[in-house]
Amino acid sequence: MNVVAGSQMAAKDDLIKQLQVQVTLWRNKYEVLAKLYSQLRTEHLDMLSKHKQLTLKANSAQEAIDKMERMEKDVKAKDLELADMIRERDRARFDLDRLKSVSLRMACWCVEVKGRVY
Repeated sequence: MNVVAGSQMAAKDDLIKQLQVQVTLWRNKYEVLAKLYSQLRTEHLDMLSKHKQLTLKANSAQEAIDKMERMEKDVKAKDLELADMIRERDRARFDLDRLKSVSLRMACWCVEVKGRVY
């Protein structure tokens, strides 16, 4: 019976050693996974921060683009307004020249009419 009990004890000791090896193996795996998780979490937070910064820069750039487009639109409107004003000025100059010409002819005519006897 001692032999049987001894062999049972040896089998149990082997089982305990195997279980301790498995516990050590699982502990090592857990620690590796915990380190990996920590690293991934840190990288994720860094990426979130960079994403926020890039989003802010993109929004700022879009605002600048929108502002520039509005300014270009305003410049085009002002150019059209200026072209209209130049046309109006040229018409006014033409009308003034025409009126001066008519006035000069009228003055000449008046001088001729006064010089004649009826």
